[in-house]
Amino acid sequence: MSSATSELHTEARDFEASSYTLQRLRQALFGESIVDLTDFQFPNEEAVNTFLRLHGYDADNPLDMAALWGVHADAIQYLTEVHRYQLPGHVMAPDSIQQLFMSAGRSLDDDARFACLCLKSMHIYNHLRSRELVFNARVSEAELFGYLSTKVFRVLDEMRNAGVKMLEFSAGKKKRMSLANKLMAKRDTLATHIFDKQRFRIVVESKDALVFALVELLDRLVPFNYIMPGQSENRILRPDHIAAAMGLELRQVQRYWPERVSEIASKNIFSGAGFKTVNFVAEIPLRLDHVVDGIQPAIAVVQTEVQLVDEETNRINEEGENAHARYKTRQSAKVRERLEGLHSGLPQLPRLKD
Repeated sequence: MSSATSELHTEARDFEASSYTLQRLRQALFGESIVDLTDFQFPNEEAVNTFLRLHGYDADNPLDMAALWGVHADAIQYLTEVHRYQLPGHVMAPDSIQQLFMSAGRSLDDDARFACLCLKSMHIYNHLRSRELVFNARVSEAELFGYLSTKVFRVLDEMRNAGVKMLEFSAGKKKRMSLANKLMAKRDTLATHIFDKQRFRIVVESKDALVFALVELLDRLVPFNYIMPGQSENRILRPDHIAAAMGLELRQVQRYWPERVSEIASKNIFSGAGFKTVNFVAEIPLRLDHVVDGIQPAIAVVQTEVQLVDEETNRINEEGENAHARYKTRQSAKVRERLEGLHSGLPQLPRLKD
């Protein structure tokens, strides 16, 4: 192979790897549904195997792969029996699961689109299996959060070793009073809609570091297809930040940037106007073979909120109307308005003096 041809192949691989990273960043920053994706940008089989490991599957473990082929069979049955698709052979019976992933992003022809359909259906069935395991297993929510914390702390150590400089890290479970306030503050909130019972918050030194930390989380902890639609907020990062951090041309990043960001990004109505964060909710897969009998792989999912902010933005977030105490005051005022019926014109009820 000539030197020029080798450079072209290297550039192509780099482009594919960058596209895969940008696709995942878009999911984290804007919380779109994986079901609406038209292709997948996995650059190579190594990236596919890493993605499978994020879900708890070891590509070298025959039992794990047998379980994954079972998910594939569920997806095929769904697509052929419910929707009557005439699927091509490379989707019905691929040589490997990895081949199916790779064929879903090579083009937008029918063969690639059918592979994409299959992967999206497998996503749903895999998620259903994980949810059913959580429901049926004799594992408490507290135990699940404990396993999640252990996994997160291990990943944070790996990120530090990879060069991510974290200035601050906090983790915790919301107190019952805070949950009650949140449930009462919004008309459309039910207990099933509380997504941040468990939260991890990371402060890094710069916006470049924020991009780096986010990519590392997507590489090591968070499967991008398990980021919850409609629960992402990005009020910090712009395309130029990502282009600069990744050494890409701005136009390449803009290809993955939604045209109507304001319609996608979620915003907490009680936050100050200047409060900025990168925030998303994801379900993190956990291997529970050691506590669940008779199932291997026993893979559950635990929901958590992840918040990232750079040092300068974090400082501004603690000032004036953005301060957390002001946030709590606004939220509590809305709760009292609803509890007392003030929106219906009733007078305020007496309260204790501060």
